[in-house]
Order: sequence, then C-alpha cells, then structure tokens
Amino acid sequence: SEELKFAQSKGYEITVIKGYQFKKINNIFDDFILDLYKKKTKSSGFLKLIYKSLLNNFLGRFGLSITKPITQTMDKNRRDFIISTRIIHSHKFLNDNKFLITYDPTISKEICLEHGLDYMKVLENESKSNIENSLDLFKDVSIATAAMVTSYARIYINKFKLDILNKGGSIYYSDTDSLVLDKQHFDPNWIGDNIGQFKLEYNIKEAYFISNKTYCLILNNEETVIKTKGVINNSLTTDQFKSMYLNKKNTTATKFNTISNFEKASVIIEKKEVVLNYDSYTKREK
Repeated sequence: SEELKFAQSKGYEITVIKGYQFKKINNIFDDFILDLYKKKTKSSGFLKLIYKSLLNNFLGRFGLSITKPITQTMDKNRRDFIISTRIIHSHKFLNDNKFLITYDPTISKEICLEHGLDYMKVLENESKSNIENSLDLFKDVSIATAAMVTSYARIYINKFKLDILNKGGSIYYSDTDSLVLDKQHFDPNWIGDNIGQFKLEYNIKEAYFISNKTYCLILNNEETVIKTKGVINNSLTTDQFKSMYLNKKNTTATKFNTISNFEKASVIIEKKEVVLNYDSYTKREK
C-alpha cells in the first residue's frame, strides 16, 4: 500500500479492488537492528560476517512458508491416503504394514485431482479432525512484515533512481540496494557508513549486463569483476560476456546442484553444466 501511495504521488492513478488491513506499529525492531549494525561496524573477520548475516537474513525469516514437511511412520491405509492427497518428499518401506513418509501437511488440490478425489470433500473430512491444530507451523512468520519492509526498501531506492533520471542521467543497472550510473550524476553525499547510505564499490570503464545479478565489470584499474546468479563466478570469462552481449550467443557455465535426500537426512552437492541465455534480461528494459 505504501508503494501504491508513492506511485500515486508521482502521477499514477490507483484503483483499490480489495486488500488486507493490518495494524501499523512503528519502530518495533529499531534497537535490535541498530545494535547489530553498530557491532558490525566495529568488528572484523568471522564476527563481522555473523553480524552481517543476522542483518541480511532477518527480513527473510518473516517470509518463510508457515508449514514444514512432516516425517511419520504409518500403516498402509494411512500411507495410501497421504500419497493420494499430499505432496510426498520421500517414501521408505519398513515392513509389510509400516512406512516412513516425509510429506507436506497441507492438502494438495492437484494431487487430489490426479487420484480422482473430490478436493472439497477431502478438505471437509480433514477439517473435522482439526488437522490445522496439529500442523508443524512456523509461529514467527509474518508475510505482512516481509512485504512492507521490501516495499519501503523499493520506495527508498526508487527516489534515488528518479532523482538521477530527472537530472538527465542514465542508470545502466540496479538491484535491491545498488546502482550503476554516470559519474557526473553521482552525489558524494550518498556515500557513508550510516544506515541508508551507499558504499562506492567500483569506478567502471566498461561493463556487460546480461541479466539481474549476472554481469561483468572492467574497472578503471583494469581489474575484472564477474558476478553471476546461480552459477560459479570463475566458470565464466570476460570474452563469454562480450560474446553474449555483442554477438548474441548463449554460453555454458558451471553451477552447484544440490540434491536433498530426506530418507538419509543428507544433501549432496555436485557440479553441473548449464546454458546461460544471452537474452535473459527480462525484468527491466535493457
């Protein structure tokens, strides 16, 4: 809603169809965030990484799914019902009438339809046993908090973007908290160590932006910075970025692939070759 108000202030017309209403409470996390930020600025090494992680991951905690997979042993009748109504993560045979199953506790409409079951009737029968009361839930999730903080962050950086564009500047790339722009439209007052200020990371001579979080920077001091989303940074070269951008050619890269095994309670990490699409800049105008 705050983002819509911001858009309205810039000339957009907003029609509200429906929404959810929440009580607004200000500054509930101020002390927590400011204390961690202060500790981060005064620390180094692993402590700095820990404080940074606590700050960066704090918001994401509120946006987690409220349900977690359940692992249970059950007889064949219960197993058959669960398989025909839920998403199954693992299934292990113990004996003729005992099975170890990991599954999502919420009923899946798609799975019910696949097995020819009436989704509404399944929901009705399950509600009689008050299954919601026994679900393994995250009790500290707040989608409203995650959505509003993200919204305020977009409003904050959009004010910088609009200021740059209104002064005739160009923005070559932008992400959650970053901007790549013309040097003449850069304001030194934006840089500092306080919350809400930017850090001047690079002076760039040449750059190739393929998609969000996938780009190659050639700096004024001839150093090269390669950032990629989903693949290993050093599996790509400057020439590959130039080929994608200038010659419109796809390229191959290496990524880490994780395979979760619920039965063994393990995660296997392996390398995998993938194709990067040269024309994957779909979120913004290139």
